[in-house]
Amino acid sequence: MKKYSITPRDGKFFINEHQFMKIDRTKLNSYLSQIKFPAIVIDTEFFNHSHDRNDPNNEKLYNENRKDVVVVFQYSFISNLKEITTRDNTKAIQSVSLKRGYNDSKYDFEAQYEKMIKSFLSNCIKKRIRTMIVAGGTNDNKIIREWAAKYHGLFKNKKIDLFNFNSKGPLPDINSFDIYKPLEEALAFSNFNKEGHEFHVKNFLKTGWCGEDMISIPGLKKFFDYFKQINNYDFYEEKDVYELSCRALEFYSYKKVSLEKYKELNNDIKQIRKHCYNDVLKLLLLIDFLYSFSFLPYKDNKYIKSGQS
Repeated sequence: MKKYSITPRDGKFFINEHQFMKIDRTKLNSYLSQIKFPAIVIDTEFFNHSHDRNDPNNEKLYNENRKDVVVVFQYSFISNLKEITTRDNTKAIQSVSLKRGYNDSKYDFEAQYEKMIKSFLSNCIKKRIRTMIVAGGTNDNKIIREWAAKYHGLFKNKKIDLFNFNSKGPLPDINSFDIYKPLEEALAFSNFNKEGHEFHVKNFLKTGWCGEDMISIPGLKKFFDYFKQINNYDFYEEKDVYELSCRALEFYSYKKVSLEKYKELNNDIKQIRKHCYNDVLKLLLLIDFLYSFSFLPYKDNKYIKSGQS
């Protein structure tokens, strides 16, 4: 987001005359202090039975033991919170996705899928990752826990704080941090857009932590919609992610396809990669924003207009 674009006044932080937020700095600081480093910021895109249009031309790649099939995930390693505020986060994101060429006789989904998972888990071990940071992340957590359980042998004689294999259930516990908790519980926003009109139907959003006719913002998309005036990133996407997941299922499971159809599906895979990249970038930008307003004095906060104290 644009630097020096927010004005503090009377305990509020103004984007413009209509839009402002209030921050419980103590609570926000307490939440962010729970993150153990090194950490990984991650987002996954996957398909399951809900994306299956029952095309007889498709193999069934999902099953009871693997209900969610990940086709791309993007992630970023961070050593501490300050690092995010000083680096170029657009260049700090790594992408992992399944590959498939047209009429590729060597295409082996299962071998490629296993290699992808093992490589990711080995990287987490090598980097000694202690926390996985997600947005919402119910599905992300479940998927990564299932991976760790299946390839438990990778962790033999290895020390890693990210997973706890002594949990009572079939899956290990994971040290995961949901960025939505501090966003919803430590920040509150006026319910207006920059023109002074209602930003969102209030009945569909929770009241902000301080009351006073304020709202909480529950997700990445709404957060960046709210800050549209000072957001300098283009997150436009042509297709809905659900539709892209349906197309990903088709791409990786078809038995035979024309070259024209292959090109169409391959373009959708590029779009789902872009969507995943955007979500990780949004996560990093949000963490940067929250850190700046919880730990830093005004003079060091790059979002506060100069001359404020």
